[in-house]
Amino acid sequence: MTRQERAVRTRAAFLRAAAELFDVNGYHITSLAQVCRRAGLSSGAMMFHFPSKQELADGVEAEGRSRLAAALGSRQEAASGPPLQSVVRLSVAFAEAVETDCAVRASLALARDRGHSDPLSDLWLPVIGERIGQAFAQGHLAGGVSEDDVHALAEHLTRGAVACRTAHLVAGRTGEGAAANVLAQLWKAVLPALSAPAAPLTRAGEEHPLPP
Repeated sequence: MTRQERAVRTRAAFLRAAAELFDVNGYHITSLAQVCRRAGLSSGAMMFHFPSKQELADGVEAEGRSRLAAALGSRQEAASGPPLQSVVRLSVAFAEAVETDCAVRASLALARDRGHSDPLSDLWLPVIGERIGQAFAQGHLAGGVSEDDVHALAEHLTRGAVACRTAHLVAGRTGEGAAANVLAQLWKAVLPALSAPAAPLTRAGEEHPLPP
């Protein structure tokens, strides 16, 4: 293994260990010494890659955002079809990313603890907003339901699912998949009230707009 390869692996090990700790304990409680112990690496190696806790947190937050951006790119094509269906799929996909990726969860925790705008606001909600705008323009929203109504609902449902996942994690309950499944069922319950009577909610061959 070359020196450069070792450096890349060492940096990745620090980011992974830090993400696991930031995810559970948050920014303020987690220390560099704890990260070194979890990674099984020396403080000297830490100082070489991340001279400060802030720089380490920046690296973890950037990694989580990068993974979310990649997930969004892959989901946008999968979420094509009727706009309201896309809103549901994108919302549930975000919850799935939070459940399955520690770096994503850590990026949300770090944004909260450090007063940054989070990836949900920066990356996900703008795309969901575009789909809601399409639904409105195509006459797919029920009478009396505005774009702002649907956008607020999408944000609150998605953030609620993320908060539930965090609470379960802190309590030592894993239940992977539970938050995304609950979110999907909530959308299934409220979607008919948001939709105009003739609005298409599925693509050809599908029985419902929710992921399996």
